[in-house]
Amino acid sequence: MSYHATPADARTSDGAVPPDECKQRIILPTNDGRMFALDATTGEVCHAFGQNGQNDLKDGMTVKTKGFYQGTSPPVVTRQMIVMAGAVTDNYSTEEPSGVVRGFDVYTGKLI
Repeated sequence: MSYHATPADARTSDGAVPPDECKQRIILPTNDGRMFALDATTGEVCHAFGQNGQNDLKDGMTVKTKGFYQGTSPPVVTRQMIVMAGAVTDNYSTEEPSGVVRGFDVYTGKLI
């Protein structure tokens, strides 16, 4: 899990003003391949992030088998981006891709 506080002059990756909600947020990946953005004060989901507060980290991946993809460590959160690494379960088949590292907008959850 990681923490992000919205700076006064913040912008999304598209240059827009970020949503007014969740000025302090927790970014939480889960073992089932999702990533949540939660308000650090209330614990509520940040609705403007991803799909109603969460991203499916398996989107865009060739591995869709439940349990085969998961975050490998807490995300690195910068001023504007979440850097998230992930891995697949090895040695179950010969068609598994390697793990990935991707960046997401910290406010919208959009893949950068």
